[in-house]
Amino acid sequence: MSSEVEIARAHRAALGYRPDVDALRAVAVLAVFLFHLGIGKIPGGFVGVDVFYVISGFVIFRTLYRELDEQRFSPWAFYGRRVRRIMPALLLTLAASLVAGAVIMLPDDFIRLANSALATMASGANIYFFDRVDYFAPSVHETPLAHMWSLGIEEQFYLLLPLLAFAVTRFRSSHGLARALVIISLLSLAENLIAVHWFREELHAFYLPMARFWEIGAGGLLAWLEPRCRPHGLLQRGLAAGGLLGLVASFVLIDEAMLFPGVAAMLPVAATAAVIVAAVPATGLAGRVASMPPVLFLGRISYSLYLFHWPLIVFYSLYSPAKLSGFERAGILAVGIVLAWLSWRFVESRFRGAQQGGRIELRITGVAAVLGAGALAISLSDGMTFRLSPAARAVVAEAAFISVHPKGCGSVEGLRPPANAHLCTYSGSSKGFGYLLWGDSHARVLGKGLQQLTDMPGLVLDMSSCPSLLDVDRSGSSNRDSCRAHQDRALQLVQAERIPVVVLASRWATNASPIGNLDNGQPSAQLFDRATGAELSFQDALARTVSRFRALGAEVLIFGPVPESPVDVPKAMIRAAHLSEPVPTIDRATFDLRQREVLPAIAAVAAEPGVSVAWPHEMLCNADTCRIADGSTPFYADDDHLSLPGSLIAAKGLADLISKRAKRR
Repeated sequence: MSSEVEIARAHRAALGYRPDVDALRAVAVLAVFLFHLGIGKIPGGFVGVDVFYVISGFVIFRTLYRELDEQRFSPWAFYGRRVRRIMPALLLTLAASLVAGAVIMLPDDFIRLANSALATMASGANIYFFDRVDYFAPSVHETPLAHMWSLGIEEQFYLLLPLLAFAVTRFRSSHGLARALVIISLLSLAENLIAVHWFREELHAFYLPMARFWEIGAGGLLAWLEPRCRPHGLLQRGLAAGGLLGLVASFVLIDEAMLFPGVAAMLPVAATAAVIVAAVPATGLAGRVASMPPVLFLGRISYSLYLFHWPLIVFYSLYSPAKLSGFERAGILAVGIVLAWLSWRFVESRFRGAQQGGRIELRITGVAAVLGAGALAISLSDGMTFRLSPAARAVVAEAAFISVHPKGCGSVEGLRPPANAHLCTYSGSSKGFGYLLWGDSHARVLGKGLQQLTDMPGLVLDMSSCPSLLDVDRSGSSNRDSCRAHQDRALQLVQAERIPVVVLASRWATNASPIGNLDNGQPSAQLFDRATGAELSFQDALARTVSRFRALGAEVLIFGPVPESPVDVPKAMIRAAHLSEPVPTIDRATFDLRQREVLPAIAAVAAEPGVSVAWPHEMLCNADTCRIADGSTPFYADDDHLSLPGSLIAAKGLADLISKRAKRR
């Protein structure tokens, strides 16, 4: 018993201020902030959240173990501290986000913001985003509160913790809690590994609490070991150096393409644990760096900085949708630090140091209720559409009729598409088709406009993410079998229906471009010979495709690449009209770079007899820019698919080619 008393005393003595822990907070929040700013040199900056989990578990359990050993643990006191620590700065962030959303966001996006704010206040942001937003998908850049998922997991852990502590500490010591924590952490780690590496359910392991609790539990176990295991000398220096190297490796080597969390998450967790166990003394180089005022300052404001940084980035990007420059990134970082300091100085510090008595918690609850009522009103009022200016409403009215899946394409009796494909006609005719428009989703959105321009019966065959190339497979394809059937069906239709003209239309740059997609940065796919598996160039694949159709007696028309926008065009137009900003355009230089390999490849193939090409960029672009709209009418349904008005302009050259071919017959 005396040994336990001595350990308890040591535990209390060990609860002094740890500058190295604040330094870890500074490193973690900067890593996350710089990652979200798109700094490519730290592709794994998002693991700063994992570092935070370990730190949080360590800090919270230090106090909890002490209270248990001193027999003064109270669940209500614990909850009160959590409310005072978490909620004031969080409510300020949510309120600021809703105000910014009222100024900048479109109704549908504003509704989603309000709903996510309600989920955040209910400690369920991770559950809300689980089946709505992929953390690494482009849509997250229009979701100001997406980062609140991490806070949801932490809050869920701490909602359960006092009940667990009360249940397992029958003998009023910290032993039972530590044992339970080991079991929970091992089960959580097992769920994480199984979900990621066995079932490939990365979103499950990323967002849901039981697959993440082990990271907070690791910090809690470190707090248990702190008074019982204090390394010195070479071991201490080795742990500190190894931990710091592990953190650097985590930020540099882990990236979005890796399976995560899974095994990869064990590196930042272990590295953080090593640094905490080492308890770097202030006398060494690492300790002096960790104790520098700027580092400690960032550590102290890290919670507010984490809360504010992502809404700041998202709202600025919504207001100014062009790619962030280096100057803008630096400005956002500086503004984020200032906002975080103001929040820490005037909100966090005041409530965090307040004594528990019920009144503070009641006031915080009242503010949360008012804010929740406001968010609910936004959700129930269709995003407060009355906020939009008349010019913005005019664009909304035009955009209401725009879709990447145009209506009016009817099925053809006796002709069935392969699985996951569409086969239809806009002409109403069931026979005597003058052309087959074949390709990926870009072909389908083109079909309606082409039908109006030519007044010739045409057949449309399309499948998303399956370009109009024969006898090829694409790297990273999740629809290989159905895409092969799609290719075979195109040949069958031309032969069986004696279709004289084949129009090839696809998002060509996804198969040959030196830069990735403008919307998500995804690199171009590689093409492989379907029979041999040998790699093919885009030009060879296109030439073989044209040759196969020519052998069937069909002429081939190629619809060239459509200029792509870095933003969703209708949304950008509505927002520009609402804010009285200029309508964005597409930079011609970016188009030329994106299509640098595509344009000469198509031109080379089109030089063969019986092959012609129509260039949509010649209809949409000048030497400097490419148009995205005519007044309030968008030429695009999103960032890369043409709308019907857009196709009527871009496909004019293609319609002329089809008409000339019909006259020759």
